[in-house]
Amino acid sequence: MDEVGTNVLEITGLRLPEGLVEISTRTVRVTYQNGLHLRPCSAIVDAVNRHRAKVIVQYGDQSVNAASIFDLLSLGAEAGTELVLSATGAEAEEAVEAVAGLLASGAEVALHN
Repeated sequence: MDEVGTNVLEITGLRLPEGLVEISTRTVRVTYQNGLHLRPCSAIVDAVNRHRAKVIVQYGDQSVNAASIFDLLSLGAEAGTELVLSATGAEAEEAVEAVAGLLASGAEVALHN
């Protein structure tokens, strides 16, 4: 495990399950005009839940679970904010890319019924 992955696990208090060794990390900028509000957070949660990975979003000294809409909203991330995405799991790279793509697009997303 690399130093970044170890730090993420230490900060969040997460334990890496046996066999989950893939770690992916990426820094992204929030491009949504109104920052991370309900709709983009909902899209992020949906994207994370489609992958076999645990994704953590870090903003400053806060680290939250990207599968929790309430955790994401609690960041209060405004447009232009830099976030660090870190994931562990069998599809860590794919999960980080999916979330990074949403954050970079800045396109408003529709809520699913």
